[in-house]
Amino acid sequence: LQSTLKKATERLASYTWKANKRQDYGLKFAY
Repeated sequence: LQSTLKKATERLASYTWKANKRQDYGLKFAY
């Protein structure tokens, strides 16, 4: 269970990081 939770957390962190990067990228070209 611990390893599954760790993988889920890492996946969520990766997704959040990518979403933030995409947002920064979008904002860069919005202005």
